[in-house]
Amino acid sequence: MPSRLCILCLCLTSFQLQAQNHIETLLQHYPQAHQTLFRNLKAKQPIPSYDFDANREPEHALKEGMGGQCNTHARVAALALMKNGVRAEDLRIVSAVNNSALDKLCENRKGLSANHTKDGLSGHVFLLLKSNNQWQLINTTTVPGTPPAKPFAPQELEMTSFHSPEKLEAMMQRGPVQIPEAVTQSLPKNIFGKMTIFHSVRPDQYPSHDFSKRKNLIASGSLNSDICRYGQAIAPERESLLHE
Repeated sequence: MPSRLCILCLCLTSFQLQAQNHIETLLQHYPQAHQTLFRNLKAKQPIPSYDFDANREPEHALKEGMGGQCNTHARVAALALMKNGVRAEDLRIVSAVNNSALDKLCENRKGLSANHTKDGLSGHVFLLLKSNNQWQLINTTTVPGTPPAKPFAPQELEMTSFHSPEKLEAMMQRGPVQIPEAVTQSLPKNIFGKMTIFHSVRPDQYPSHDFSKRKNLIASGSLNSDICRYGQAIAPERESLLHE
């Protein structure tokens, strides 16, 4: 009869393998889902509007086969994972905006300061995935085998260890939280710079919203708010992050 220690070791080993398979599950199932997502996308077709992208459920996007922006990439990746055994609580959709846009958006530091900026509030959406009891931030536009990224080896997946959702939310309450450069290497430098996270949510709780409400999300972290997230009370050392 195996000892209690052996049983414990077997249980831990089984848990670790299950957790490690989350990344493997992504690499196994997301490229196929992504090909389905873009099956009806025609050459030189205009990039869908933000409203078109953000208001569709990932199931709808897959059924249409019309692709979408990074928002759709991340949500379809999350859907592929959930359909293959990954719990929604082990996933987050993480949205970020260029620091330059955030600075312009909140420059008044009061009231609803979410005015349209010249760069269109450019940013990117990432997937946060719990694997092997650690959280990994992943750029789902560069998963091997998925257009428009060039196919490359799985070990070159743009991914980095990151904060848990709870810690991330606490940090965001205190000041700007930056996206690590390790997951932005493939993004065009003429469009994307250093980025600040403005929203993190479970994929099954993702709020339907348009571009106007997105501006409120960026400015305040809420769809309906008259307070800028980084307002007058922000510490000088944190405010400097907005200008990096």
